[in-house]
Amino acid sequence: MEFPQVLDSPISVLYVDDEPTLLEIGKIYLEQEEGICVTTADNPEGAIRLLARGEYDVIVSDYQMPGMDGILFLKYIRRTYGNLPFLIFTGEGREEVVIEALNNGVDYYVEKAKVPELQFVDLVHKIRHVVSRCRTEKVLRSTYDKLQSSSDELAVYSEELNIREENMDAMQEALRESEQTYEAIFAHTRSPTAIFEEDMTISLVNTAFAELTGFTRAEMEGRMRWSNFVHPDDRSLMEEYYRARRLDPESVPEYNEFRFVGKSGEVRNIYLTVGHIPGSSRSVASHTDVTKLKEVSV
Repeated sequence: MEFPQVLDSPISVLYVDDEPTLLEIGKIYLEQEEGICVTTADNPEGAIRLLARGEYDVIVSDYQMPGMDGILFLKYIRRTYGNLPFLIFTGEGREEVVIEALNNGVDYYVEKAKVPELQFVDLVHKIRHVVSRCRTEKVLRSTYDKLQSSSDELAVYSEELNIREENMDAMQEALRESEQTYEAIFAHTRSPTAIFEEDMTISLVNTAFAELTGFTRAEMEGRMRWSNFVHPDDRSLMEEYYRARRLDPESVPEYNEFRFVGKSGEVRNIYLTVGHIPGSSRSVASHTDVTKLKEVSV
């Protein structure tokens, strides 16, 4: 069974804000990122007309707008387009607004910061995460539907098959499909990603991570530790975060920034997300290179 390679396709963003200057700045910052294309609208009504004419991967909307505010717009999207990813990106940070947004199904609530480059790094990370999650769910749902269809066809011949053998074959097939789905998602994600053991020995990397380091997969997997790529001045703090995260994930920041040193010795600024893989001693780390963004901000 083949899986559609949707995770590495461009991300289409519909960005809605009643401030033309903010729309222009946001479009510039977001489109600096590879694979992100932005369409703007200066009010929700205009955005609704755009949605009627084309498809978008994610909506980024301000909250405080005349007529239809961000919450009313979110309610309309949920009624009309179901789980289409929706982020509220606003300077309005009142607790009741955040609670109402969450209660109505917002994917992320991102507050505008005083430093544009930092807030857009966070926004881009959340856009990529929610779109990747949504696309992955579609792939898995499609796979499930195909498996369900196959199961219905097999039922026609159930009288001719041994029940125990049939169940075993179905379980083996489901396992194979799950493994292929996992490998497809891991291999084709744009974000440099590595899986490592409890002692930080790298067990699996994708192509993007190999390109970031300058090493081949064969040179890294089972041979190198993830911490080998951390700048010596940052290594102690990152290892402390790693140990603390395994004991109490809430005790350390969800995202970390550190200096990454590849094979050539070049130092790059990396925005890092690390998560523990349930049911194992492994962790998975996703890396976002923000070097160019930081250079632009200087």
